[in-house]
Amino acid sequence: MVRRPALIAAVAGALLAGGPGRAAACNDNAPRPPILEGQVYDDTARRFLVKSSTTIAVARFQRRLEMTLGDAVKVDYVFELTEGWKAPLPRSLVVNEERVPCGLALAPGNPYLVYFDGHRPVWFVPGVDLSEELLLLADVDWYYGPRGDLVMPSLISGQRSEP
Repeated sequence: MVRRPALIAAVAGALLAGGPGRAAACNDNAPRPPILEGQVYDDTARRFLVKSSTTIAVARFQRRLEMTLGDAVKVDYVFELTEGWKAPLPRSLVVNEERVPCGLALAPGNPYLVYFDGHRPVWFVPGVDLSEELLLLADVDWYYGPRGDLVMPSLISGQRSEP
């Protein structure tokens, strides 16, 4: 089982490796968790979201998809999920532009910590400095292996360490 210092070093190293090119994402009215209405993402919000989210995952931005239907353009953003906590999610996540807030710099390969309510993302945290989040979350509950298989360490070891 991966212990906290090794996990933090591995995830932090992976999070800092980014790629060139950016996709502009902007929706001033993107859904926000109630705790963040008119508030900043601080330690109180972080702890609340870690506790209340149904799933939390590390996601890497892959690409922007555009579909034109007549005069309307529909934009989606594709993320690859690599590891997470609580309930596992599919390996890929497609997010409609309406759920992506302004100010989120999307560049291929850039990582984000994503809080979920069910299967819907409710908050994205850029992977610049996630040390506080990773300390709260401790060991991963699930991840995708090199061949794309879902791995759940708690099923392998029969136990999980609590933060």
